Amino acid sequence: MELVKSLDFVQVQEDIGDSKQEIISNLTQAFKDLKQYKQGKLKTISAEELLNECQTY
Repeated sequence: MELVKSLDFVQVQEDIGDSKQEIISNLTQAFKDLKQYKQGKLKTISAEELLNECQTY
């Protein structure tokens, strides 16, 4: 990667990714969703159903 960065005709964009706060927020929401699912308040679908839905589009 350093070689690529040293070439003046190549522009490399750094992968910024999610911030620490965004990751924590996403994990918090995931645990809230899991808790609701376990309490029967949230309906989910299987991975197979999800893949089937994706194929129809």
